[in-house]
Amino acid sequence: MCLRGPRRDVHAFVVRIWHETEDDDADALGWRGTIDHVRSGKRLYFHDLETFLRFVEEQAGLKAREEPARGASIGGDDSTEVRDRAAP
Repeated sequence: MCLRGPRRDVHAFVVRIWHETEDDDADALGWRGTIDHVRSGKRLYFHDLETFLRFVEEQAGLKAREEPARGASIGGDDSTEVRDRAAP
């Protein structure tokens, strides 16, 4: 007999974090990171927990994306878009 429970969506993410500083001020930049959603190939650069959590919720379909994620950047600039890793 095979018992089936409620259907669960599973999402895989790869998270990298690092601490960035300037030579004269150890706390100037703080923690940074990237998060990749494995299924969609989307990558987000973030510098706060709120942005990280919003991305996870959006990719898992738990929360509709209402506005660009704050605290996010692509390639070190101030952009707020999420990009597909496969895109050039």
